[in-house]
Amino acid sequence: MRINRPGQDITIEAAADLSTHQFKFAIGVAGVAGGQQVRANVSGLNGRTIGIIQNKPTAAGLGTVVRVSGTSKLVVDGTTPIVAGVPLKANATGQGIVAATDKDKVGAIAFEPSTVNNDIIEALIVHYDIAV
Repeated sequence: MRINRPGQDITIEAAADLSTHQFKFAIGVAGVAGGQQVRANVSGLNGRTIGIIQNKPTAAGLGTVVRVSGTSKLVVDGTTPIVAGVPLKANATGQGIVAATDKDKVGAIAFEPSTVNNDIIEALIVHYDIAV
């Protein structure tokens, strides 16, 4: 990422060790009875994302900083080429991949191209479903 454009972050409880998931898509999961209403976990394939994880919480119960609007770094699987401007959804491990199929749940728009797995690009956080 060449330019830092801060966005809006929220802090919610981690549902698991997310230390290897910084800059991957996050989903909301059920909270703890009598505690947090929402916890963060890494998104699965085409999951409804809430944003992108910004830090590396090492255990469940620790604070997870999730960027919910603006731009963010995003880990992508660019093995299927990503072109700047294309919509991205989550793969099974929370990486960004190209979204192009009906009912894909878009979580970001690529601001940079990539053709490399585990590359980190800049992306604009958005939330919508593709209809084709």
